[in-house]
Amino acid sequence: MRIGFIGLGRMGLPMSRNLARAGHELCVFDVVPDAIARAVADYGAIAANSPGEAARGAEAIFISVPGPDEDIAVMGGPHGVFANASPGALVMDTTTITVSLTRAFNLEARAQGLRFLEVPVSGAERGAIDGTLTAMVGGAPIDLEWARPLLDRLCQHIHLIGPSGAGMALKLINQAVYVGYQAVFAEGLAIGDAMGLDVAQMLEVLGSSAAGHPMMAQRYPAIVAHSDRGFGIDRGTLFLDLAADAFAQAGIPTPVLNATSASLHAAETAGLGGVDIIVGRNRYLRKAAS
Repeated sequence: MRIGFIGLGRMGLPMSRNLARAGHELCVFDVVPDAIARAVADYGAIAANSPGEAARGAEAIFISVPGPDEDIAVMGGPHGVFANASPGALVMDTTTITVSLTRAFNLEARAQGLRFLEVPVSGAERGAIDGTLTAMVGGAPIDLEWARPLLDRLCQHIHLIGPSGAGMALKLINQAVYVGYQAVFAEGLAIGDAMGLDVAQMLEVLGSSAAGHPMMAQRYPAIVAHSDRGFGIDRGTLFLDLAADAFAQAGIPTPVLNATSASLHAAETAGLGGVDIIVGRNRYLRKAAS
């Protein structure tokens, strides 16, 4: 099958590679030329000069970009997906955006004679590499069944949550809970560090106790090494901002998430946006205490 794949970052590149390894022909696009070159060299992808060129002639089109602004740029305009995809093609958007925007994409796609699924995924870069992601799908069941052989190459767990918007709503809840957990985890490490406890030992104990989390355990070595690379504070603020839009519609108070968002935004303003949320927040808290 010919597949268009747009967005070749930390998630997109390994996801597209797994599809290519399954024998599919991929035409790829990214705003970073080096990313396209890596895909061409890695698995023989066809290079495209625009999102529309990647989508043209493809039966399935995947989008994996950083956020709503990039998603809008990829989908719309004369060189975008909607204007160039072949009638009947299935567009699968893995990007985390707002519920209202994914519903708007669904309506626009269908107005153009296309099919559309929101397929936000969880599992981080490791899951994308191993093909063990969890997908929270919103859209028509018949479209998911058509796409399942492709998604099986990327995901270990595929859940149809409901109609358009439902998958994104659950993805935002998932991200908000995880970001909130990380924020509290960072505070615990900062407190222990200030009390003279060994960080490596804290992680070993927390990892085997009720406070442990398998996703966090993958990052313990990087935390001990104070590595900046990981789940950035700026990603945390983006996800909480997107979630706030959806949660406001639910009418449920979110005081804990609001406090977490305010604290992370303060750390981002302090110049730590690109730093891993655990390492960066630890630095921010220690500086605030001094």
